[in-house]
Amino acid sequence: MDLEEQPGAINPDYINVLTIQHDRKFARIKRTERTLSSTVSKQIVDVGEKANVVVGDKGNIDKETGKRKPRYASAHDLRREFGERWSLKVMPDVLTLLMRHSNIDTTMKYYVGRNAQKAVEVIWEAHREISLTPRTELERGR
Repeated sequence: MDLEEQPGAINPDYINVLTIQHDRKFARIKRTERTLSSTVSKQIVDVGEKANVVVGDKGNIDKETGKRKPRYASAHDLRREFGERWSLKVMPDVLTLLMRHSNIDTTMKYYVGRNAQKAVEVIWEAHREISLTPRTELERGR
């Protein structure tokens, strides 16, 4: 059975990411021990740094300058972004499964409330645009 045919086996967004393309060459290192999650996390941050994906200004302190370095995207940032994007597309019970939360309350706390906040921001922005539009333009649009 193909990955796409297995219900719930894998998120469709990531099938292409996980599919190995035969025309690419990857450096392979034979490992006998398991890779630590901390190692993978560090590698993800390194990729975020190389791609200059800054998610905050309160990173670690630079030993040479004494100033705070920017905080680059981490595995947890990617997880949160995944949850936020899918929270707009699926119901909370489905998002609970996708995020592997043991309790729907966790999903509701972190994702459903944020969508409400985004909706409020969009509504207020639309209100500001209407308020700043001269009345004659509004009347012409009718």
